Amino acid sequence: MIKKIAGYGAITIAVVAVISLVIVASLRFRPKPVITQETFTVAPEPKQTKKIKRVEVPVKKVVALEKTAVVKKLDIPEQAVRDESKQITAVASIPPYEGKTTVVSVLDTESGESEIIARQEPLPFAELKSRFQVGLNYYPFKSETLGEYALDANYTFGRISALHGQIKGEVDTKGNWKAGVRGYVEW
Repeated sequence: MIKKIAGYGAITIAVVAVISLVIVASLRFRPKPVITQETFTVAPEPKQTKKIKRVEVPVKKVVALEKTAVVKKLDIPEQAVRDESKQITAVASIPPYEGKTTVVSVLDTESGESEIIARQEPLPFAELKSRFQVGLNYYPFKSETLGEYALDANYTFGRISALHGQIKGEVDTKGNWKAGVRGYVEW
């Protein structure tokens, strides 16, 4: 009996060690956010265009948005647009997307109007992720041996194409618990 319990202990330690390594690796290699919800920031230029030569183009006029109106409507900090030599020529809202979105500002040199065009970049084939979920479940229809409420935790650690990998655990009000690994497809 003791050997059987010791065998489970070694397996449990090995599983916890593997899970810990996956969590540490995904936290270590996840990209830092560049754009935040607190304030407007200058978006970083893509690596592909940093070395492209800059050329001067003659422009007859530039049509700009009225700064004070934009500041009020979009809640932009006043100091962000205080510089009189800088004008707001176009504004856009990009819908959320799991991957990167490339945004390009285009100026019509004849009319002076600007527009913003955007494209969602395809997700890489495989990537490490680090997403945690904690939830409370209510089961009004269940067997007698299960509790009515259950607390669960999920950690999504990676993705290969549409297949996601997740570590899950759940415990209910009657002390029943389960833990395991889950693979799921998301679209």
